[in-house]
Amino acid sequence: MTGSGGLQVAELMGVPFVQEVIAATEAIERYHPEADVVIELGGEDAKITYVKPTPSSA
Repeated sequence: MTGSGGLQVAELMGVPFVQEVIAATEAIERYHPEADVVIELGGEDAKITYVKPTPSSA
């Protein structure tokens, strides 16, 4: 279970809770290993996760 309210639902259901950024990153790494960046647009906020190192500007 993940997301807003996920902790309470996970406790009620007796299942593990995983923080949503961790869950999204692990899913992308497993199913789309070619991805460099994960962009999540939600109802309350937006997140950008860099999965692979980005080139440094020299």
